[in-house]
Amino acid sequence: MKRLEKYAAFIDEMTDFYDHYDDEGKRITTLLRASFDANRNAHPQKIKTELIRVLVEESAVHVFKNYPFFHQFSAGRVRKTWGGIGQETSGTFMFCQYGAEAAKYGDALKADRESGRIYCWNNPVGLDHHALNYDNILQCGIKGLRAQAVSYREKCEDSSKLPFYDAAIESLDCLKRLQDRFAEEAEKMVGEATNDDERRNCEMIAAAAKRVPYEPAETFHEALCAITFCREAVGTLEGIGISTYGQLDRMLYPYYSADLANGRITPDEAREMLEKLLCYTAIRFDENNDPGETSTTVILGGCDADGNVVYNEVTELFFRAELNVRVANVKYDCRVSKKHPQAYFDWIYRVQLAGLSMIVLMNDETHIAARVRHGQEERDARLYVAGGCHEIVLGGTEVCTRADTWIGLPAILLDTLKKRDYDNFDDLVKEAIADVQAFILKVEALKNEFERNWAVYGPMPLYSTMLTGCLESGKDAAAGGSKYASTALSMLAPATFIDSLWAVKTICFDEKRMSYHDFIEVVKNEFEGNEPFRQYIINRIPKHCSGNEELDAFTVRILHELSGTAGQTNGRGGKYYPAFYPHDIFRPLGYVTPATPDGRKKGFSLSRGVSPSEIISGITPAHMMRTVRAIDFTEFTDSFALEVTLPKLGEENGKAVLDGLTKEFLDAGGSTLQFNLFDADELRAAQEKPDEHRDLLVRVCGYSYYFVNLTREQQDEVIGRAVRY
Repeated sequence: MKRLEKYAAFIDEMTDFYDHYDDEGKRITTLLRASFDANRNAHPQKIKTELIRVLVEESAVHVFKNYPFFHQFSAGRVRKTWGGIGQETSGTFMFCQYGAEAAKYGDALKADRESGRIYCWNNPVGLDHHALNYDNILQCGIKGLRAQAVSYREKCEDSSKLPFYDAAIESLDCLKRLQDRFAEEAEKMVGEATNDDERRNCEMIAAAAKRVPYEPAETFHEALCAITFCREAVGTLEGIGISTYGQLDRMLYPYYSADLANGRITPDEAREMLEKLLCYTAIRFDENNDPGETSTTVILGGCDADGNVVYNEVTELFFRAELNVRVANVKYDCRVSKKHPQAYFDWIYRVQLAGLSMIVLMNDETHIAARVRHGQEERDARLYVAGGCHEIVLGGTEVCTRADTWIGLPAILLDTLKKRDYDNFDDLVKEAIADVQAFILKVEALKNEFERNWAVYGPMPLYSTMLTGCLESGKDAAAGGSKYASTALSMLAPATFIDSLWAVKTICFDEKRMSYHDFIEVVKNEFEGNEPFRQYIINRIPKHCSGNEELDAFTVRILHELSGTAGQTNGRGGKYYPAFYPHDIFRPLGYVTPATPDGRKKGFSLSRGVSPSEIISGITPAHMMRTVRAIDFTEFTDSFALEVTLPKLGEENGKAVLDGLTKEFLDAGGSTLQFNLFDADELRAAQEKPDEHRDLLVRVCGYSYYFVNLTREQQDEVIGRAVRY
C-alpha cells in the first residue's frame, strides 16, 4: 500500500488501532458459552438468535475519526480474517453443538489428504465466500426486509417454519441495535474531535448511522456505509466469510450520479472514499509486512440483470483509486465482454502495466451461459460475483459452498494406473474417469451427511434475510432456503491429468517404447535412473496448451467427461456443479502427490486452472489460445482460469499486447484470464535484496501479493513461471 501524506492521519490512526487490537475473544466466548448453555434445549434458531444478541450488546464498537465508514466492532474476530469464519466466538454454536461430529469428516479423509487425492478443510460445510443481496439492502433497507419477514410469518400456515421467521425478525432487530450503537458512538466522538476534519467525519458517520442500513440508502456515502456495514457485521455475527463487496460500480452509480447532479459530492470526494475503503483492507491485514490472503473482492463491469453493459464514472473512479493507493490484495474482478467499450479495457491495461497485478478478467458471455446451462435463470446469472478470489456465486440468490474442497486428479489417476495392466488405452481412460467419479461420490456422501444437519448446528437467520428465497420458502440458508443451494467440488490439475494420460498413450500404445507394466514401475520409482527418458517425456511428447490438434481434441473429450462427474443432489436439496478452481492449492497438493507419467516428480507443483503444466517451457500465448478455443467452458460453472505470464511491457507496446490477447481470449470463449508481467532477473534480484523491491507485486494465483513477502517456495514457483515462458 502506498502511504499518501494526505491520508497520514487516517493511516496512522487505523494502523495504531490494529497494531494494538484486542478482539476480546476470551471474554465474549465465555458469555456466548453461557448463553448457549442457558438455551441448550431451545430451538436451534432461538439459540443462534440469542448468541447474536450477546455479540451485538457485548462487543465494543469503534468509530475511526478519519475513516468515513462504520463497521469495526470487537466480537472475537481476529485481525486477519474477513468474517466470523473459524472464530470461536461466532462459531460457538458449531463448537458446542457439533464440533466433535464435524471432526469426523476430516478423519474420514485423512488417508486421501496424505496421498494428494484431496485437499480440504476439516469443516464439511462451506463457511466462506458468501455474498449478500446488496441490492435489497440498498433499496429496501433492514426495515423493508423486516417487514417482509413479518408479512411472511403472518401468512405462514406451517408451524415448523415459525421459529425461522421469529429468528429472522429478531436478528434484524439486533442488527438495527448494532447500527444504533455506532450512531451513539459517532455522536459522542463529535464532541471529542480535535480538529475540523475529525469533527466533520464523525458528524457524517453519525448522520449515516442514524439511517442506514435500516432505511434505504439515499446517497453515495450512505450506500457505501450500508454495504460495508452489512458485509462486516453479518459475516462476523453469523460466523461466515462474506468476502465480496459485490458489483460496486453498478450498485453505486445511481447514487453517485444523483449526488453529483445535486451538488452533494465531487468526483474527488467520491474517489477518496474508495481509496480509504481499499486502504482499510490493506491496513487490517497488514499487507506491507505479512503475506496472506484477504479474500476481498470488488466486482467491476459486467452487466445488469437486464443485460445492459456496466461501465460508468464509478468504474473509472475505482481504477483511479487503485493507481493512487496501490493496494495489493483487494482484488478487482473485472467482468468483460465483447460489448464493453474500449475505454474500459484501456483502464484495465493501464492498471496492469503500472505493476498492479490485482486484476482478473472474467468473460461474461461464458460465465452467464454456463450458469444458464446448469439450470439458473439468466437474470440471476447476469448478477454473478466473485466470492473470494475469482470463483463464482450469484449475488444474493445463491449459497454455493465451495473453495473448501479440491479433488487431486493426478493422485486418483495414479491409483487407476496401478490397478492392472491395461492393454487398451480407451479402457484406461474410461476407468480413470470412473475412478474420479467414484471418489467424488465418496466425498459428496461425507459432505451430505453433515450438510443435511447444517441448519441444526449452524443456522444463519440473519444472513438468510439477505438472500432471495429464504423468506419466501420459510427456510434458513443452511437448510437450502436460498433460491439456489449449490455445491462445487473443485477438480485440480487438469493439465497434469491430461498430459499423464497422453504420455501413457504415447509411450505404451503408440510408440510401444516401453511396456505398460514397466512404464508404471518407472513412474512409481520417481524416474530414478531414467532422467534422459523423463526429459524425453517432458520435451518431446505434446503437452496441454502446446498447440497439438490431436491432444486438444483429447483435452476436450476428457474435460467433457469430467464435467459429467457432477450433477448429484447435495445435502440442502441443490446440485453439485462441475468446477476447476485452483486457488493456491496446486502447490501443496504437488508436494504430496507422487511422480506422474508426464515427467513431473513428487514435490513439484501440479498444474493451475486451464494453464499448461508447471514442468514444461516454451508454451506461447498463441498456443494457449488455440487450446482455449477448443474447450467448451460453459460445461463448468466456476472460474476456469488461464494465466498468461509475459515479460514486463512498456506502456508503448504493452496496451496493444494485452488488448490483443484479451480480445482473442474473449473471441475464443475463454472463462477467466489473468496476467503476470515480470522478468526472472528482477525476481531473483528481489530475492537477494528484498528491501530494494518492496513494491514488486505478483499474481500468486487467486490473489496477488508483494513478491518479497511470499515464502521461498512461492517465490521459486513464481520465478519458474517467468523462466518457462
